[in-house]
Amino acid sequence: MYNIENKDWKGQIEGADDYWYVNDRQKPNPLKTNRQKTAILASKLKEANRNYGKAWIDNMVTLSYPNSFQPLCGRKLQI
Repeated sequence: MYNIENKDWKGQIEGADDYWYVNDRQKPNPLKTNRQKTAILASKLKEANRNYGKAWIDNMVTLSYPNSFQPLCGRKLQI
């Protein structure tokens, strides 16, 4: 199962471990926040049915607006 969060952010996007910057505006790293949401989803599914707890849930963030993505300080972000 996949938990996919789409971002349709227009402009320049730069990313680091804790924050991403969209047109120089700081935003929480969506990979981290989606990972937390995925953990919550997994626990809710397990509460609903123990067999659902065996399901693998992967998370990802997609960028749908044509942008350029550049890691901060030359560090590459592992996606």
